[in-house]
Amino acid sequence: MFRYTNVQRRLMFRNNSDRCVHSPERYGFHGARVHYLSSDGSIQIGLWHIPPQSDNDLCQIGIGEDNRVVVMYAHGSGGSRASKHRIALYKLLTKQLGLHVVTFDYRGFADSTYVWPTSDGTVHDAAIVYQWILEQGVDPKRIMVWGHSLGSGIIIRLLSSLSDHQYPFAAILEAPFTTIRDVLQYCSISRLYNYLPYFESCFMDRIVNNPETNYDSISLLDRLRCPLTILHADNDWMVSQRLGRRLYEIATDVQPEHVPRARFHSFPSVHSHSKIVYNPQLANIVADVIHSYCPCDKSKIELSKS
Repeated sequence: MFRYTNVQRRLMFRNNSDRCVHSPERYGFHGARVHYLSSDGSIQIGLWHIPPQSDNDLCQIGIGEDNRVVVMYAHGSGGSRASKHRIALYKLLTKQLGLHVVTFDYRGFADSTYVWPTSDGTVHDAAIVYQWILEQGVDPKRIMVWGHSLGSGIIIRLLSSLSDHQYPFAAILEAPFTTIRDVLQYCSISRLYNYLPYFESCFMDRIVNNPETNYDSISLLDRLRCPLTILHADNDWMVSQRLGRRLYEIATDVQPEHVPRARFHSFPSVHSHSKIVYNPQLANIVADVIHSYCPCDKSKIELSKS
């Protein structure tokens, strides 16, 4: 069964979700707006803009109407922008830190047009969302991009394609990977099948050699011109922490000299693949990234005393 392209795509893009994405207010986000953007002509991309939630007056602010940081979030391979741990992250960013959040679903996910996702398609969708943010009058030096798991590979490809005047001030990569081959080699799911004859040639090789399902972050690191902050938990069952560490080590060697060195933050194994958001130090880490790299107004960003 591993030889068939649709099976490979299903394993790469777990795009089934029953979480409501049409009403962000049901998750407690006041003033949040739902937008649909055109990508590749007939494809519509669903997104939320969640304004700062730290003050009732801020909930009505448009994304281009103030000087606060805008976080563009690219989620991983499963669920939707309304998945539980993602909602928790948006609350941390908008309520605790007072930031704007723009989060979206790739083609084939949630309320975006249902077509088969591909690596090129997901990256194109991310680029459309990023361009939309710029078109709202947002200075790119107010933008921080955040990619989780598969989203980290999408963000890295997006960054590699941007011109200097479009560049965000920083990127956070949560549970990132080096290459898809490395993910498949070390993830716990593959270990259930790698004893099978021809597993590597019929499954791994076909995903890696298929441009529709392959992502290679290592080869693009030397093109990235903003500081990277990598977050990874011990014993991550989906993307081994050794891949995040390897990405960090390579980034410190190959990124341009004028770019601040990458940072790596390890988290206890209890946070696994998608629960880093529940670590009490995450808000401090994000605030420190903003204080360190963002040239815009940071007066409303305060480090937690906890």
